[in-house]
Amino acid sequence: MFYLSMVLVLTLFSACGGGKKGVFTPTSSGRAYEVLVVVEPGLWERPAGRALFDVLDSDVPGLPQSERSFRIMYTAPSNYDATLKLIRNIIIVDVNKDLCTQPKFKYARNVYAAPQSILTIQAPDEASFEKFVEENRRVIIDFFTHAEMNRQISVLKDKHSDYIATEVKSQFDCDVWVPGELTSTKEGENFFWAGTNTASADQNFVIYSYLTLNSPHVTMKNSKLQQYLCFLSPLPI
Repeated sequence: MFYLSMVLVLTLFSACGGGKKGVFTPTSSGRAYEVLVVVEPGLWERPAGRALFDVLDSDVPGLPQSERSFRIMYTAPSNYDATLKLIRNIIIVDVNKDLCTQPKFKYARNVYAAPQSILTIQAPDEASFEKFVEENRRVIIDFFTHAEMNRQISVLKDKHSDYIATEVKSQFDCDVWVPGELTSTKEGENFFWAGTNTASADQNFVIYSYLTLNSPHVTMKNSKLQQYLCFLSPLPI
């Protein structure tokens, strides 16, 4: 009976795979959009490494000011220990002519911790590595960006503000999930704002709508929205 119980327990544990956090899988460490690059220091400073750095250091598209896509850390393979393996986003640089004949990606999730995304970039030499990274910059950025977005969606699914979701649905007939920490709110005609109102790491959410009068750009003069916002840039439709 004891052996049968152990078999059932082990079966239950093994069923926890499939990309989800298992019973004994530790929680990943690191901040959102933080990436650890595992690479030889010499390669990291040469053109091949600089090509990867430039991809990760590129600006987030669509923002009015410069914001890098990721916070970048790097470590030598010899220092890639059990602690560093818990980081949520990892890139492993593997340049070895004996192991591969052409550049390629290898993807893995929740290997050492969860949630975790690991991207291995393999190439036979540094020149082909550099070219491959430059040609696939969007693939690299999107892999980690989508991973972070899915993590946030997973968190917000169970831990979002029901009040804000209800108000936005009522006013604008759309569904949004925002963190429950956004407890301060202000409402107006076709306008809703929520924020944390904290001294540091302040978070804000704003949604509004207005009639465009068949113009692709609208100057918001004499608009009631100016009662709520100090400055509002017209948006292209």
